[in-house]
Amino acid sequence: NYRKGADALIKAYCQAFKNSDDVSLVLVCRKKRISGPASGVKDEVEKEISKLHSKDTPHILRVTKEIHEFQLADLYRSCNCFVLPTRGEGYGLPFLESGLCGLPSIGTKVSAVQDILKEDESILLDIDRLSKVPDNSTGCYFWDGQIMADLTSKDFINRLSEGMRHMVKNYSNYVEKNIIFRKRISESFSSSNIFN
Repeated sequence: NYRKGADALIKAYCQAFKNSDDVSLVLVCRKKRISGPASGVKDEVEKEISKLHSKDTPHILRVTKEIHEFQLADLYRSCNCFVLPTRGEGYGLPFLESGLCGLPSIGTKVSAVQDILKEDESILLDIDRLSKVPDNSTGCYFWDGQIMADLTSKDFINRLSEGMRHMVKNYSNYVEKNIIFRKRISESFSSSNIFN
């Protein structure tokens, strides 16, 4: 949905890569329409993909079937990198899950993401500004009117695009950094540390 920054991700990915590049963007979105404000967000993702689509558009795979919790590790492990240009996270669980599955991460310097990702272990992107969330844009009424990262500027899209290209070019280096990240996750986010 809006909070997860799919709009920025699609724009930056299509700017970063061409059809001839050996890359694929895997978007996990439900095909089934849901009612309420979030249903428009699914349409926006489709609109963004079709707006940027051309013969030179890099490969985009949209996973529309429901992914159950027990299937998440397999999904993560089928990829090489986890990219979530989020506008805000309460905890940032997807970064921990993907990190434990061996994926280097690209995220935004906002909210809980800054507590989980470190610049020497991943790619953390500066945001341009914080702004008020438009009403009925997130699918969750309690986020309407909250302050979140605004990821719409050309500068942010350029940073995200360059971050993805940098990850591809220096992939083995980031895989090594992920080993440090996994160790830190195991030590810092273990149940014994969290519940003490």
